[in-house]
Amino acid sequence: MQHRPMDVRTRRRQVLVLVGTSLATCGSAFAQKKIPRIGMLSLDSGETLEPVREGLRALGYVDGKNIRLEERAAEDHYDKLAAIAREFVSLNVDVIITSGSTATTAAQRTTSTIPIVMIAGIDPVKAETVLHDLFTLRHDLQTIRTNAAQTHELYVHLIESDNAWNVVHTDGRPHKKADDLEPLYNGDQTGHWEGDTLVIDTISLDERTWINQSGWFHSDQAHVIERIRRPSMNYLEYQYTVEDPKVLTKPWTSAWRTYSLGSEDLTENFCTNNENVEQLEKLNQVEKQK
Repeated sequence: MQHRPMDVRTRRRQVLVLVGTSLATCGSAFAQKKIPRIGMLSLDSGETLEPVREGLRALGYVDGKNIRLEERAAEDHYDKLAAIAREFVSLNVDVIITSGSTATTAAQRTTSTIPIVMIAGIDPVKAETVLHDLFTLRHDLQTIRTNAAQTHELYVHLIESDNAWNVVHTDGRPHKKADDLEPLYNGDQTGHWEGDTLVIDTISLDERTWINQSGWFHSDQAHVIERIRRPSMNYLEYQYTVEDPKVLTKPWTSAWRTYSLGSEDLTENFCTNNENVEQLEKLNQVEKQK
């Protein structure tokens, strides 16, 4: 596939859409601040960010009047990018605009809460720049944590309980042919995007599994459709639908459930028999002291 060069007007339009979306995400912060602040990070001062300034002025935003632009360049010193990104975090900027892949990576490694808008550089998804812990789901019924990450072709779900994991392809591939299917604990899964919602379609589930923590059984005809969306930097929403003609009289859809997001690391979690009562009591005392 060949890509046409992008003219300045087109680039300015796209950048302004992204900046506007990021500013809208920080609407609650804007309500508390008189002047929103934008950090502008580049490796070289020669990398122009003028289209951004021009576009903001066209929308009525004037630096120092109703918006504050914090522009920084590392002057070709790669080691300074991280320090500048940390400075933006300490300044509590509402959005970070980056020019170049190295600047984007530095910003991404520094903050997971401030929106980052990349205006120049290689495709961050194909380069897997965005492959890292996107969020940690805190389960509302248990203390078991889960992490999720994604590229343009995969959605990866890491589960603390029993160190489990799940990989869903989001590259458009269909389910396996009927003759190739076999019952699996995670089933045969495919994923695709509907707007900003990730849809995961699952069939061929092992009948020994449950649909949820309450022990809902299912048949070999179970079909589960999960929907995941992230309307905010602070939380995630999840919904699933179950179709099973052998068990249910009609499809059943859950309510949307909200999960708070964090950045905790996963820990090892195994379920084992412990016949040493004394050792178990010591472990319980250690947990109580935390």
